Amino acid sequence: MSGLIIVLIWAFFTAVPVILFYFIGRQIENNHFTALAKREQQHRKIIVTNLKKVPEGYTPLEGSLCMGSVVMGSDYFKRFVASIQTIFGGRISILETVMERGRREAIVRMLDQAKMKGADLVINVRVETSMIGDPSGRSQGGAAEIIAYGTAVRQRPS
Repeated sequence: MSGLIIVLIWAFFTAVPVILFYFIGRQIENNHFTALAKREQQHRKIIVTNLKKVPEGYTPLEGSLCMGSVVMGSDYFKRFVASIQTIFGGRISILETVMERGRREAIVRMLDQAKMKGADLVINVRVETSMIGDPSGRSQGGAAEIIAYGTAVRQRPS
């Protein structure tokens, strides 16, 4: 009987936090995606391209570096599921939304800076990532830094 109680207590203290963190993390993630969509709409007039040259039809007045960066970590539930998925190898799909949010956030921050500089377009846009934390993946921590940068270009008035 006492063995059953121990198992039930262990299951409670293991399952409840995982389920709780799942719902909390999911809500935070959905709120972030909603906020990102609104912020992306504010920058819809700024043209963003990975081309190295100003597109035809634009007469540049000046250009300057603009960048945005963010450090993203995953919630407890995602780390728990990802640790199970790494046992079997292959794609770790549960972490893809974390990276998508990070890329979009970095780009929006870059566009915030471009807008402050009065840019009409951002050319030569690049997005890079790097891992922060234990590269072996053995620790519970770890995060990714995502940086977006490009050249903010102001167009000569026509």
